[in-house]
Amino acid sequence: ATARSAHGVAALDGQLYAFGGASWEGEWLSSMEVYDPQTNTWRLAPPMSVARSAFGSCVVDDILYVFGGDSSYKSVDDFNTTTYVECYDPKKCTWKRVARLPAGLRNCASVAL
Repeated sequence: ATARSAHGVAALDGQLYAFGGASWEGEWLSSMEVYDPQTNTWRLAPPMSVARSAFGSCVVDDILYVFGGDSSYKSVDDFNTTTYVECYDPKKCTWKRVARLPAGLRNCASVAL
C-alpha cells in the first residue's frame, strides 16, 4: 500500500478503496488501491484522471464520486483547486468525468442522502 495523506477512503462491495491524496514527499496522487478483508490483500485499481488531495468523496448507488480538491500548489498558502467531478464504477473498473463544479473547492465534507 502507498503511504498517503489527505486522501479518500470508501467502502464498496465489502472492500475498502483508498485513493488520491499526497505522498510524504509532497507529490499529489491519482492512484487507487483496494483492500480485500477476506484475503487480507491490497491490489491496484485504475487511477483517477486528476491527481488530487483534500477533496470530497461519497458513494451513491454503488458508484464512488470524487469532487474538487487540490491538484497542485504554488506555495503553502496558494493551492490550485480543481473543479473536476469524476466517478468510479467498481463493476466496470473505470473512472469517468461527469461534471465540473462552478468553482474549485478543497477540504470539504460530503454526505450521500
